[in-house]
Amino acid sequence: MINPFKYFTALFLSFLFQVTTSTAADRYVSLNGTNDFANKFITWAGAATDIQWAVNFATNGETVWVSNGTYYLTNQINIANGILLKSFSGSYTNTVINGNYPNITSRCVSITFSNAAVDGFTITNGYAPTNNQHGGGAYISAGTLKNCLITGNTVTNNGVGGGAYVTGVNGFISNCYIFGNTAYNYGGGTGIGAGGTVFYCQLMFNRVLSGTLYTGGGGAYMGGAGLLQNSSIISNTSGRDAGGVYMNMNSSVRNCLITTNIALRGGGIFSFMNGGTQSNKIESCTIVNNGFAGVAATYRGGQYIYNSIIYSNTSLNVYTDDSVTSYCYSCCTITGAAGYKVVFANSENITNPPAFSDFAGGNYRLTSESPCVNAGLNLPWMESLTDLDGFSRIDKFSDRADMGCYEHHPRGLMFKMR
Repeated sequence: MINPFKYFTALFLSFLFQVTTSTAADRYVSLNGTNDFANKFITWAGAATDIQWAVNFATNGETVWVSNGTYYLTNQINIANGILLKSFSGSYTNTVINGNYPNITSRCVSITFSNAAVDGFTITNGYAPTNNQHGGGAYISAGTLKNCLITGNTVTNNGVGGGAYVTGVNGFISNCYIFGNTAYNYGGGTGIGAGGTVFYCQLMFNRVLSGTLYTGGGGAYMGGAGLLQNSSIISNTSGRDAGGVYMNMNSSVRNCLITTNIALRGGGIFSFMNGGTQSNKIESCTIVNNGFAGVAATYRGGQYIYNSIIYSNTSLNVYTDDSVTSYCYSCCTITGAAGYKVVFANSENITNPPAFSDFAGGNYRLTSESPCVNAGLNLPWMESLTDLDGFSRIDKFSDRADMGCYEHHPRGLMFKMR
């Protein structure tokens, strides 16, 4: 007679063995590894010294761990399945992917699979030399680049995104510092193609070199139907248009701080529509201290600006020409709205000073006296998205959003009990 306890114990152990043996393996990369190809780099001792070698053996669901050090490339790293490439320390300061320019002329990383992710690296010295090759440091058509420092990368000719380029509804750049990258024509920091998303990033000190008409986007160039949200775009430059962000046909910029960017036209944002059916949206942004103009729009179409503070930009805050109409809803715009047509589309636009916490010191959060507090429209995305500081966008007491990228959250009262 079969003992039921022994039977089910054996069945359970057999099942457990199958589960453990089928679990995805980790792969390892280290400058001190011994390149154990036979066992496919499944131990630190046998780790690969080349990141691509470990990536080639990894399959969906596996993690490739990369130890501290600087990894000089001989070609770009290609990630085309659902793996995680992650620095072992978790910090970009310790693990560097170096494109090795001028010895090598290629970008650093390409991610082309929706479940793939690259997490926690410095990506630097990538160089995309050929015409229309996008993303000097990284190219993402599907998957996620996150928690990285992207710096010192370059695209030439008509390439877009000196630091990185993201496109497609499954392409994301998240929580990255994009500093000091260069493009010749489009998107010094990053390029955002149709459907691509950049969020919770800082784009600073990037540049576009060209002075040709309709080139630019020192911080970001948006090719159309992309999204830039909850990010800071600061101190980027362009030789022609859009020191901060170049918006192209049906792009959206949301919950962003855009300040101290410089261009000949559209220091903060340059918005291009190219037709009566095209439009761009700027929502809940703070656009201050840019030159020339906070927002410039051109070439037939509609621009829609909601809940935004566009203040103290050189020459003009909002400028439109070429049959463009800018529709402003619940915005704070101080002086300087000029051009073909700027329409204050509801009665809640204001021209009062926004009363920042420390305007001279660059703190553009709102004080309790600000007329921008509880003065915005509640927009559908606010239920699930926070402000730039991570606070709820809709005040629970007033049930109203504020203008700008920061919600005002007064400190609670304190009582001393005896």
